[in-house]
Amino acid sequence: PAETPTKHRDRGAFANLIVLELVTVRDGAVRIARADTTTAPLEWVAIDADVPRLRLAHPDSLGITLTLARVSLEERSLPLTVRELGGSVRVGTDSLWLDFPRVRLAHSRARVSGFLAWGDSMPRIRIRIDGDSIGFGDLRPFSEYVPTEGYARGVVELREATDAAGGMQVVLSALEARAMASRTRAIGTE
Repeated sequence: PAETPTKHRDRGAFANLIVLELVTVRDGAVRIARADTTTAPLEWVAIDADVPRLRLAHPDSLGITLTLARVSLEERSLPLTVRELGGSVRVGTDSLWLDFPRVRLAHSRARVSGFLAWGDSMPRIRIRIDGDSIGFGDLRPFSEYVPTEGYARGVVELREATDAAGGMQVVLSALEARAMASRTRAIGTE
């Protein structure tokens, strides 16, 4: 049988346009549990946010758009503390777009942009992190092999793996790392 097309609401219909302005969140929390119970949930706590504009519905646009003036939070599963985040997020029916010109961690500063899309059979990830100064102290919880002191700068790109095993591909480029009296440079690695 043929599908009946969805009838769109009139532009003047109730709740066709929902925009919140000057939203403030203090000590907020978000927990996202996944269907796979063996995977730890994502959990963001101690959220402080100033959101000048939050578009929940608009007749000429799909999805939600958030403009973030300033956000700080703690991510429990990584663990990672974001001291300052500013930029925008667009959430579509099958994608999430990020544009953060300002990201500050305890010892790091960066810019982050890209998208995650899940509409196809294979999820797609294209995230680019331009690290102006990446402090090893922020990376230490992820690996015991990372020095406790020092910093790096460079570009990190996250992509979905192209092989059948899935996972994530991490591409480093224009990388320069300094720890103690050592200095290392790499043009591009995969």
